[in-house]
Amino acid sequence: MTALGILLLLAALYVLQVVLYDRLWGKGLEVKTSFQEEYATEDDTAALTEVVVNDKFLPLPVVEIDFHMGKGLRFTDEANTAVSDYTYRRDVFALGPRQKITRTLEFRCARRGYYRIDQAGLDVRSLLLTKKYVGSTPQATDFYVLPRLVSTQRIQIPFSQIMGNLTSRKKVYDDPFAFAGLRGYVRGDPMKYINWKATAKTGQLLVNLHESTLSQKVAVVLDLEGLGVQQADLLNEEAVRIARLARELGCGDFVKIEIMRDSKYLLPDNQETIRATETLAKEGFVVMPYMYPDLNTARDLVNAGAAAVMPLASPIGSNKGLATKDFIQILIDEIDLPVIVDAGIGRPSQACEAMEMGAAAIMANTALATAGDLPLMASAFRKAIEAGRQAYLSGLGRVLVRGAAASDPLTGFLRD
Repeated sequence: MTALGILLLLAALYVLQVVLYDRLWGKGLEVKTSFQEEYATEDDTAALTEVVVNDKFLPLPVVEIDFHMGKGLRFTDEANTAVSDYTYRRDVFALGPRQKITRTLEFRCARRGYYRIDQAGLDVRSLLLTKKYVGSTPQATDFYVLPRLVSTQRIQIPFSQIMGNLTSRKKVYDDPFAFAGLRGYVRGDPMKYINWKATAKTGQLLVNLHESTLSQKVAVVLDLEGLGVQQADLLNEEAVRIARLARELGCGDFVKIEIMRDSKYLLPDNQETIRATETLAKEGFVVMPYMYPDLNTARDLVNAGAAAVMPLASPIGSNKGLATKDFIQILIDEIDLPVIVDAGIGRPSQACEAMEMGAAAIMANTALATAGDLPLMASAFRKAIEAGRQAYLSGLGRVLVRGAAASDPLTGFLRD
C-alpha cells in the first residue's frame, strides 16, 4: 500500500471516529453520585459513591466528571478538590466498551446543614483525543449533617427543675394563685383583695396575702465581642447551634437576636442581623431581631422571616427615650409585622408615647432596675403602656399646624 493510500485510510478512520463520537459519545453514558448515608454528625467522616457506566461499544479514553456541593463537606483526598464558595470536585475516568467503574470518596462533615448535588458536568474526549464533548447529567442526592452532640454534664442549668414557678422574695407583682395568708385591711388596699368570707366570720375587714413568684426562664447569650468580621460565618453557625440545643432542652422556639460589633454604643449590626435572622427562621425559630430603625433593613428582615422587628429608641441602658421616634414611626406605618420598641425607654411617659404611636409593645429593663422603688415603677410602666395602647386604639385627636380652634362656641350662645 502506497503512502497516499495509508494517508487516505487514516483520514477515513479519523472521519469515521469523529462521526461515531459526534453521534454516540453520550449514548449509554451514565453518571450517578450518591451519599452512602442519609445523615451524619459534625466532625464525622462519611462517604460519597461515584458510579460511571459506558454501555456501548465505543471506548471513552477520557471522561472527566465534575460536581459541587456545600463547602461544609470537605474531601479527605484533596488532589482533585477546590474549595471557595462551594466544594468542587473533578475526577477523571478511562472507560472501555461496556465498562462500569465505581469509586468511593470519603469526606469530613465540617459544618451542620443540608447538602445536595443537583447535577454533574461531563467532559468527554474522542478516541484520538482530538475532539472534546461537553454536557451534564442531573443528580438528586441529599445529605444532612446534624449538630455535634454536647454532653448534658457540661450544662450547668438544672433543666429538670425548669418547669413551673419559684417563690421570690423580691416582690414586683403578686401571684393571685399563690395564697400566703390573711391580714387586716389597710387604707388603700384594693377592694378585690378583701376576703369577704373571712371578714364575715371575724367581723373585721381582712385582705388576702399572695406570694410573689418568678417564672423560670433560660436566656442563652452568645458573646461576639472581640471577634472580627472575618469570623461572621462561624458566629452565625454558633448562634444556630446554641439555639437548636436550647430548643431541644425545652427552652422554646422564641429567639431574640442582638448582634453588636460596637462595644461603646452597643449599636446593632443590621446586615449581620439580617443574615442571622434568615438562618434561624429557616431552622423554624420565631425570630425577633434587635435593629437600628431603618426601613430597608426592616423590609429585609421581613423577607428573611422575622416574626417582629425591635428597633432601638436610643442606646441600650441610656434611658434617653425616643431619640429615633420619627424613624420608628416609619416602621410602624410601613411594616406588616409587630414593632416592639427596644432599648432606651427610660420613663413611663416615654413608654406611653411609644404605644400611642402604634407600637405593639415596649421593652424596658434599665428604667426599672435603676429606679428608687422598683415595684412602684413597674406599676407606673404598666399603667402607662395600657393608657398608650388605649389612646392609640381610640384614635388620637387632630393636631393643628397653625392657628387655633375653640373647643366651645364663642358666638351665638347669648341669643339662645
